Amino acid sequence: MTEIAKLKGKEVYQTYFITTEGEATLHKCKECSRIVRQNIGNGYANLVSHVTTMHKDDCIEKVRAFMGAAVNGTMDHFVRRSNEKAKNIFGWMDWIVQENLPLTSCENKNFRKRSNLSIMTAKTLKKYMKMVKRNVFRKIKNQAPSTYGLIIDGWSIGSVHYFAIFITWTNETRRSVEEYLIYFGENEDVDESTEFEDIADDQKHFGFTAADWFDIICIALNEVFENYTEETRININNFDSFVEFISADNCSTNAKLCNDSGVPMKGCDSHRLNLAVMEMLGPEEKRNRTGSIVQHASVMQTITQKLDRCMGALKTLKNSSLLRTKTNLKAERRNKTRWSSLYQMIRKWLKIKDKVAAVEEWPDEVLDLIPDATENRKLAEYMQKLKHFESVSKKLQGSGEKRMTVFGAREILDQLIRDHGEEFPLTAVKKDAAIIQNKYFENAIYKIQAGLEGSMDQREKNSVKIFLKPLVDNIEVGDEHEPAEEEDYADRALRVAEQQKRRRVSASKYRPTDHVSPTTNIVERANSQAKLIITDRRSSLSPDTVNMLMILKHNRSLWPSDMTIQEILDSNNFRDPEEESDSEEEEDDDHDA
Repeated sequence: MTEIAKLKGKEVYQTYFITTEGEATLHKCKECSRIVRQNIGNGYANLVSHVTTMHKDDCIEKVRAFMGAAVNGTMDHFVRRSNEKAKNIFGWMDWIVQENLPLTSCENKNFRKRSNLSIMTAKTLKKYMKMVKRNVFRKIKNQAPSTYGLIIDGWSIGSVHYFAIFITWTNETRRSVEEYLIYFGENEDVDESTEFEDIADDQKHFGFTAADWFDIICIALNEVFENYTEETRININNFDSFVEFISADNCSTNAKLCNDSGVPMKGCDSHRLNLAVMEMLGPEEKRNRTGSIVQHASVMQTITQKLDRCMGALKTLKNSSLLRTKTNLKAERRNKTRWSSLYQMIRKWLKIKDKVAAVEEWPDEVLDLIPDATENRKLAEYMQKLKHFESVSKKLQGSGEKRMTVFGAREILDQLIRDHGEEFPLTAVKKDAAIIQNKYFENAIYKIQAGLEGSMDQREKNSVKIFLKPLVDNIEVGDEHEPAEEEDYADRALRVAEQQKRRRVSASKYRPTDHVSPTTNIVERANSQAKLIITDRRSSLSPDTVNMLMILKHNRSLWPSDMTIQEILDSNNFRDPEEESDSEEEEDDDHDA
């Protein structure tokens, strides 16, 4: 007989279940809140079956512990557990935040009918969310070292401009990179009281000036670290004492932000790769005001623009129906802001070109746009070259354990230059590119991570003084890993570089710099996820609510279970939102339109 089979039904019932008031045959599981029907006058079979099926991993230990506590004292002395209220609040929060649902979902009778969660008003839930957000910030404050890096970027939907700020550092104990979203906001609306600064357009990025960016960053940091007095606030006088670097897009606004604040900038390598690919295509056609051509387009620009127009024509209602008679694949146009869409468009065309040629009913305007044999050959050749760039682009977009370091990013970009530099200029991805805001900082971080810090000049050393550590610890060089059987272009270049680095790495005078992000892709991913929250049906969302939802969503690891809610309920300064009157500030701003 197994250990589970030896469990007594009554002991399982007393350990795991609470009988519903007014309904003696319905019993609620304390672990998962599931309702199980059982007439205990006839036995405990259904209850035992539920526990041994849903909670079989630790049910034996819990029953023994509970029954032992019943004899020797309450179980609360041994195991701290959350109550039903905490579980209910956490359940709604987790469901709504993770699935991008309106806050009013907790009031929707259909949601409540199909879940075990009890009723809760959206206003009350929002108040608890704000408490959890404050709890998240305190965890970041307690975990963060004295200095840290920032990753920033902006984006727009229509006429509204949004911006996001991540804080990052290297956990030296686990040797892992920590990245947390601390701010997600939108540009303020213009009204009669708005004062406009006389600043050139090229000094603005997404409608922000460098001074705007600096103010927003300081507000975010002071909220996270609870700097509420003049003595503790982060400002222009002490900013560079706390912030090690800022990772941002390579634009004049961000460069001015870093120059004025005295903090080095790590430009986004994905952005530089995009510029290099655009450079590969050659110049675009330019015309003056009279319509005369002042600059002719390159051969590849002409071909790709023609293909883009062709794909656009194939996406119309009539033409797409003709294409469907030969293939289920659909035409795909290029998005100029993302070079990878050029790769995707050419790849899709090479898949459907034979099917397009098989259609006999194309109108003349489509026939004029279909690439000829020579153009198709050039597209195929260009596609082969772009495969290497696509491999590098995907590697730069890695996150988590696959997140790139400055060393890794530099190595694979240098490999592109070695393989394709003679044919294409690729000036944007070179280590001395004019677009780089602080070459000394980027070179210094690369050399530290590559084990070449002995070759740093004085200006490079000065740029990374904030990373110096007081004591030098010996670093053990790990064993080299065997190459994987299937290894693509970027993986191979990265493996060779890592092996060379391990051979020459020695004890470093600097703290780990793995958190110096070579890209702003983490912010790009946050922006993409925000589109699932800021939809047309949720147009009434206030900036504060969007900020709260985004922070909870991206910092999910900092409120992992209902015990987070229980800690808030048990805190000395807790004030129950259900007992407070609703203020105007708490007016519901999130519901389906």
